[in-house]
Amino acid sequence: MISVYGYGSYFKGSSQYKDIDILITHISTDYNSCLEVIALKKSIVNEIEGADVTILSCVAESEFNFIQQSRAILLSEFLQNTNNRILTELFDKVRGYKNITRHLNGTKTVG
Repeated sequence: MISVYGYGSYFKGSSQYKDIDILITHISTDYNSCLEVIALKKSIVNEIEGADVTILSCVAESEFNFIQQSRAILLSEFLQNTNNRILTELFDKVRGYKNITRHLNGTKTVG
């Protein structure tokens, strides 16, 4: 299982942010699973301008309690073997998140 979270100022609806913080957690730490997660990170960095991606195993995340401490928001969960549809949905969700938070906060977006 791979989970992708957003955290930081971008996902809190701030109008000013330096980067888009993304966390990837994964259960399996075998070699092939790690390669897949690294490939996912590369895809995110290449597709989302300003993405700052952190990878943690689920064990490490639970030791740091990172998700709760950072108030991360779950963006996507999927089994290993990401495909283009999953990636497109994830990218759209990240890009659209700013518009969603502005709408919920009562501000208008221009565009």
